Amino acid sequence: RLGLHLLRVRLRAAHDMGGTPVTRRNLAAKGKSDSNQPAIAQAIEAIGYQVMDLSAAGGGVEDLLVPIAIRPSLLPAAWFDPWGRLRLWLPAECKVPPIKYTKAQKAWREKTQGWPRITVTSGQEAVDLIRGMTG
Repeated sequence: RLGLHLLRVRLRAAHDMGGTPVTRRNLAAKGKSDSNQPAIAQAIEAIGYQVMDLSAAGGGVEDLLVPIAIRPSLLPAAWFDPWGRLRLWLPAECKVPPIKYTKAQKAWREKTQGWPRITVTSGQEAVDLIRGMTG
């Protein structure tokens, strides 16, 4: 069920962004994860954050999705949680050094330019970046 739901979300996102819809066949062929992804996900979970694995989505989408809350100023109050932190989803791309993006990842990053995201090569790097953003 979750796989079918992700397929529907991916098809809808591709259509909404003017891209070519991704089929079930090429979705499975394109989505894969780097060898360090489990360690990165475990490190993020160890500091109390939830992690959703998106690596099977393909199409250049980041590997992990992490819900975080940050404290920026001058934004509408409705965007904040009860502690004054902005809630958002942080996509995290896991890479084994040297960092090289696929053609699909480059296209996705271009389409979603300006949105928050991190690219990490280790669990410690992910922890440091998330802690730096969340205070």
